[in-house]
Amino acid sequence: MKRIYYLLPALLSSPVQAQPTASTAPAPSLANAWYIGLGVGNGAEIYGGYHAPHWLAYGRLRGKWWGPDKEPKAHLFGDDVNTSSQQTEVAALLGVPVAAGRSYFYAAAGVAYVSGRQLGEYRYSVRKSGLLSSDATHYYAYRDYQAIGLPLELGWQSAAYADGNARFGLVGQVNLNPQHSVFCLLATVSVRLSPLRRADL
Repeated sequence: MKRIYYLLPALLSSPVQAQPTASTAPAPSLANAWYIGLGVGNGAEIYGGYHAPHWLAYGRLRGKWWGPDKEPKAHLFGDDVNTSSQQTEVAALLGVPVAAGRSYFYAAAGVAYVSGRQLGEYRYSVRKSGLLSSDATHYYAYRDYQAIGLPLELGWQSAAYADGNARFGLVGQVNLNPQHSVFCLLATVSVRLSPLRRADL
């Protein structure tokens, strides 16, 4: 019994070893990653850029088309170029990401060149008749323009797969320019050009 009394203080004073816990895989890092992607909504874009832990830089080429505000409505993709308004944007942006687990939110701004065509007053209609249906194409006065704009973007990106090599997201874009400012809401998907390595986790 005496030996037990001597052993108890020694056991109580010995350091308790922590039990191993199940390891959880960390979220993929944004460091040193080149991405390229597509966006589709009330416009269409292709974009590509570089993501670092605390900043991101990318460029985009976006197009948007829309019909006249008043009747008669033009065909959105008519035979003639002046049946829809359109704008093409080439932009370079710099932004800041905020991580949220495997997702991140970001805000970005930059500079853009825009080229577009804006419909004016209604001019005339050309009617086409076929065997089963008849249709009409409405033509409008228009003006071409070019301008330097201020692109602003707020977006959300999430990992489509656990390795973070593919992402999907949602983005709102505004281009402020003296000719015709536009807003776009796009669903995006992007892929990492260099596969994620274990060392990046």
